[in-house]
Amino acid sequence: MLAPVTAGTRTITVSGATTSGTFTVTVPARTLHEVALATVSGRAEVMVDVDYKADQAVNVDPTMSNADVNNILKVGDRVVFFSSGHYQGDLDFAGSRVTLFGEGVLGGKVFLDGNVTISGSDSRIRGTHISGNLTSAASKIGVTFSRVDGRTTTTGSDSMLLANSLCGAATISGSGVIILGNAGVAPTTACP
Repeated sequence: MLAPVTAGTRTITVSGATTSGTFTVTVPARTLHEVALATVSGRAEVMVDVDYKADQAVNVDPTMSNADVNNILKVGDRVVFFSSGHYQGDLDFAGSRVTLFGEGVLGGKVFLDGNVTISGSDSRIRGTHISGNLTSAASKIGVTFSRVDGRTTTTGSDSMLLANSLCGAATISGSGVIILGNAGVAPTTACP
């Protein structure tokens, strides 16, 4: 996680015990930018480049009522930062282009104790633990670094599910869907 980063083109260098490399990314002003990369033998390649354009960023915390949190998720074009803790009740991402960003580098500190529905297109969930079901018929949704204990059902096109633990039954369909590195979904079937 790099923040704040001045807008413009940046060259990022990565290095590790067995591999290193560089890649270039363009960071627009007033955005949250996420890049997934692969490295091998001195080379780094961008696999996924997600630009979370947002007119506004909003912080929520577990002391807020379920109705207040759902009202925040109704408004499109915003990034919603969830502070660590347990959030009670069902949530609906009714606005389009709404991003839930869970506290922590990879999340894991935000617990959504209920069902989650994504009804607004181009919305994202990152770094949460959902105790209930995750359901979406919207297009261009993204779920990353999250855990779903209940059923996962996505039917919209052009969705991305990356590096999740999908522990209940999963039905994932729709054209242009990318499913990569998810425990509980073939080829990785064990859910930790």
